[in-house]
Amino acid sequence: MDKSKLTETNPMCFRKQAHTPWSYHVQSPTKPIELAIRQLGDDLKHVLEADLTSTANADQATLCLQHDPTMQTPESWQIKLTDDQITLQYADNLGAVYGIYHISEHMLGFDPLWFWKQILPAKRDELVIEESSFASSPAAFTYRGWFLNDEDLLVLWHLGGGQRELDYPHYQYVTSPYVIQRACEALLRLNGNLIIPASFVNVMNPAEAKLVSHAADHGLYVSQHHIETLGVTAFSFETYWQKRGKEYVFEYAKNPDPLLQTWEDYAKKWYELAGDQVVWQLGLRGRGDRPIWDYDKTITQEMAGQYISNAMADQWQIINRIDSRPTPPATTTLWHEGAELMAKGQLTIPDAVTVIFSDKGATQCMQEDFHNLPRDPNRTYGAYYHAGFWIHGSHLVQGTSLSKMQREVFDMIDKGDTHYAIINTANIREQVMPIQAFAQLLHQGKDWQLETFNGDWCPAELRPLYERYFAAFIPLPDERSIQDGYLWAITKDIADYLAGQKHRPQTPCHWPYGTVSELTQLMLQSAEQLESIVNEFPPLTELTADERRFFEHNLQEQARMLGTMYRIAAGMLVAMDDRSAVSKVIPLVEKLLYDRQRLAQGPWENWYRGETKEAWRYMLSQLQNLVTLHPASQLQSIN
Repeated sequence: MDKSKLTETNPMCFRKQAHTPWSYHVQSPTKPIELAIRQLGDDLKHVLEADLTSTANADQATLCLQHDPTMQTPESWQIKLTDDQITLQYADNLGAVYGIYHISEHMLGFDPLWFWKQILPAKRDELVIEESSFASSPAAFTYRGWFLNDEDLLVLWHLGGGQRELDYPHYQYVTSPYVIQRACEALLRLNGNLIIPASFVNVMNPAEAKLVSHAADHGLYVSQHHIETLGVTAFSFETYWQKRGKEYVFEYAKNPDPLLQTWEDYAKKWYELAGDQVVWQLGLRGRGDRPIWDYDKTITQEMAGQYISNAMADQWQIINRIDSRPTPPATTTLWHEGAELMAKGQLTIPDAVTVIFSDKGATQCMQEDFHNLPRDPNRTYGAYYHAGFWIHGSHLVQGTSLSKMQREVFDMIDKGDTHYAIINTANIREQVMPIQAFAQLLHQGKDWQLETFNGDWCPAELRPLYERYFAAFIPLPDERSIQDGYLWAITKDIADYLAGQKHRPQTPCHWPYGTVSELTQLMLQSAEQLESIVNEFPPLTELTADERRFFEHNLQEQARMLGTMYRIAAGMLVAMDDRSAVSKVIPLVEKLLYDRQRLAQGPWENWYRGETKEAWRYMLSQLQNLVTLHPASQLQSIN
């Protein structure tokens, strides 16, 4: 049916002219609702050039928000429209926020990830909504979240976040309030409700504490990295005691009291910042995301299960002293050794704690414990999944197979592991496609269809190019593939070898097939496939300028970058035996740095300022030094 004709014969449809002021009334205002309303005001200003102001008169408000205590389903909402008013009834803060963002998306046309895609909807002369009501549907997963991990580009894209108190490479600065607020907004627009706002958060540092408080202000649940048990890492433990004029070693088995006090004080601070929105993390890991026995030499691998179990019991007691909820939500993540210890029956986890299974980041397949561990019907389970994965996955370009992601999430649902799911987003921008697909999967469950998503994602003429992009990755065993992380690692390892700092790499990227020469040829073939995408990219004249720019960035420029990275790595493989080849790699790195400036213009200015994980500017200097300081005839190596 032609909607314009339906509008003419339906005088009760909601209708607003551009430039006409809007007003809103909130029966029970809270900070999360006010922040979402403020963003809706910006959205209205863009689409209709209309102002949104508060009114005390509910009957005269354009948008009337009413808390409905009879709505029993958490996060639920419903919208009713008349010819001049939108009434939003909601069960709780998140229900109100989701309803507000539903108006933004489905009435004003804002993509949930509009900021991270930089796609704004068209301006309108009039807004006409024919439907008389909308209502929420229950999500398939209870907690649905993002983990901003390996976020080197985010932290210095915009300044003003402050500095960290952390003696660890890559993590010297804090993401700015502007960027973290945009991340929280996007997560909420996607119906997410949980965030781990950074790696290695130390809430005793006011700049880092703001990451937690900003997220809580938006209505999100806030949790902790799997090594930040009760918010404490080995790094923050050391800083905590140094500021008190004492030095203790992070040794739970030998001297638990300093650690117990640190856990207690950090838990109090977390609860002060986020209150009933904290989702606690339990466990015991070593310094720098390593197994505890790598750092605490008083704990052997054979003893680890006992001590980690004891630590979680202590942590659970601390939580219940501080957190006033009858059963505080808490998780423990089976990452690396946790999965192995659980499979061996060597871990005892408090009954109320949710067990989180993890994928292997390089494969994006759930680990064996997920498939083999019997589920306790009285316990809840969830999953941790990677879109970005440094260093042997995708970081500066996308690399997630959506069909694989769908398979893994459907497996989670089949096993009943739907209490919690969180995705590692890296720097968000490069991973918007898997992020959006994952969010839909967590909400729609097994109703989600890949074909529908692909059809909505891009014009039909781009779908074959996306398929060719992912098909260009060189496959490895265990469903791994050679993505940009591996290409960086190959380049760095060989550069270090040529400088005499490392042994000669024996199996670059764990390549199990054929010779290095054959791998080199495959890399050059992949580069050609990716470059063909760049050269055949269509003009997309039917799209808006914002949409064209997004697909150029998300596909064409990522293909260009990845193709150059494949050529760089291929050149470095040659340089292992012909060191003069380094001089041919340098122009390729210069090309990579030059080309990617297309991705750092306008609102994305300074996007690569914070790059430390795959540090291509540093690599250029390292290769130039190899040629300048160590000509091919003089280069030394260790065998």
